[in-house]
Amino acid sequence: MVIVMRILGLVGLAVGLVSGYGDTSAGKIDHSSGPLGEMMINLHEDAVELTKYQKLNRSALEQLAILEYRKAFAFLKEALELEPESPEAYINYGLAHYQRKEFPASERAITKALELDPDNERAWYWHSRVMLIKGEMSEARESAARAVDYNAGEDWKYLDWQAILLFDHGHYEKAIEVSALALKQVRVAHATVDQAIRVEERQEEVKEIEQDTEIVRERGGIAREVPVTRLRTEYKEAPIEWHRLRDQLESHMSNVAFRHAMSLLKMGKRSEAQGPLEIAFLKNKDHLGEGLYQFVFMNYEDSAKHLKRPNDFGHASLSSLFGYIVGQIAINDHSGVKKTLRKLKKRIQKEDIDWAVDVLAYYQEYTPEVDIKGLSINGPLDGLDKARASFYKAQLHCAQQRLDLARPFLDQAIHSLFDFNFEAKAAEAQLALFYDS
Repeated sequence: MVIVMRILGLVGLAVGLVSGYGDTSAGKIDHSSGPLGEMMINLHEDAVELTKYQKLNRSALEQLAILEYRKAFAFLKEALELEPESPEAYINYGLAHYQRKEFPASERAITKALELDPDNERAWYWHSRVMLIKGEMSEARESAARAVDYNAGEDWKYLDWQAILLFDHGHYEKAIEVSALALKQVRVAHATVDQAIRVEERQEEVKEIEQDTEIVRERGGIAREVPVTRLRTEYKEAPIEWHRLRDQLESHMSNVAFRHAMSLLKMGKRSEAQGPLEIAFLKNKDHLGEGLYQFVFMNYEDSAKHLKRPNDFGHASLSSLFGYIVGQIAINDHSGVKKTLRKLKKRIQKEDIDWAVDVLAYYQEYTPEVDIKGLSINGPLDGLDKARASFYKAQLHCAQQRLDLARPFLDQAIHSLFDFNFEAKAAEAQLALFYDS
């Protein structure tokens, strides 16, 4: 079985939109490193003095991040007027056209950047991305390798992209080597930001200064008033951008770890894949991470125990609720199934989630406790909804130890899930762990 590798990001794969730039053998890859991935956030940004040219390029990336193309192109045009021989604006033009799925224009801009600076790792990276869309596989791999070489392997994003291309073309040993370096680097980046937040939020700052008096008694019982100054302090809050960056890096770390684990599993290195899989599913982050990790490994009793902990499902995700009800089915907790079903039905009715109704209707055929009275489907499922439904149908059969019935649904899920979400990763991991190894 071919495990489809995906990258979470802002720009989806364009299939056949432009002649010569259609689908590729790389499968369904949701391209990452869009504008947000290009933004370098400095923890002490005030200390960084940017030139006008740099500010224009940064502003262009900020506009691309919110899909304001007209403003982005205006900033880039002004940047090129200032420095017509600098490659950065051309790279950003390439990124903008890439995001708009204007791939020939993207290729022209990136090629111009490489003419101006043949050693620019960022330009080679985007050249690789465009070549993949174009179907030029060998050129895509070569450009990815050049990006890593010119960057001296210092940026995990370039390493991760190279590892993806290596994996997708069967170079698993090299993919393991490269993805291990990427994982090490993104973990360091995440730890650095996390530590900065912790240090910042351990500091106290004065919120209010209050002048008051106190009665002081001296020897002989004489009392007198003395002036005092009281400070009201609070612990500082780290900037919200730092927290966002930490969350982004945690998501990237999870995805890089997952890809590393899949390469190891392809080589039969199951024990070595254990650690990266724990990172991929955030096992040690909190009860939710532990619960979903145990769910992937079909340890249903442990999974149910942890999934129930966060606020007793007060704000649980559908992944948590479905994971919990599948776990209860697995351990024959009939009353628990009915109780969780009530929570699921309320969520489904409130948000009108057709794919979840489809899953419960399927469960009803195999589990008498599941009753879908009051639920209905508005129309046929397609795309992502059908894929999610397939994944959770597979989980019912996994819980009932019928892996033969689960397999077709897992296959359908990974060939239809475009997002690099929990369900997509879980389906690929289960196929690698319980079918292919």
